[in-house]
Amino acid sequence: TVRTRYFDVTVTALEADEDGLAWAAKAEVCYAVRHPEERADGTTRTSVDPWYFSVQDGEVGGPAEWVKVKDLQPSTRWSPVYGTKLVGLGECNSGWVQAEPGSPDLFFPSLRYAPADFGDDIRWVRPER
Repeated sequence: TVRTRYFDVTVTALEADEDGLAWAAKAEVCYAVRHPEERADGTTRTSVDPWYFSVQDGEVGGPAEWVKVKDLQPSTRWSPVYGTKLVGLGECNSGWVQAEPGSPDLFFPSLRYAPADFGDDIRWVRPER
């Protein structure tokens, strides 16, 4: 768990399916401290918007590039799916942040959480198997 100014962010698993066609991260984001941009009802929006997979092409090579999860083909192989949710102070959004790029040549060496509004930039490296 990483504590930011406003959120506690936890990632407990980074996985790919056995063919390497789909990727997932088991994540939880909890609203821990009120922030000035919360909604009038005291909630804040959580979604896949600040999540990125580093994408690397194993066939072509070269450095990995950060790609927003929302810009990748979605997947529902893991359940529950991490989706958009309004949370109040002390509440959490949890589930699997996932994508299905569909190519066994692509892989993801790491995951990133970087919400544009708050300047946080947290990264997790996927263990090699």
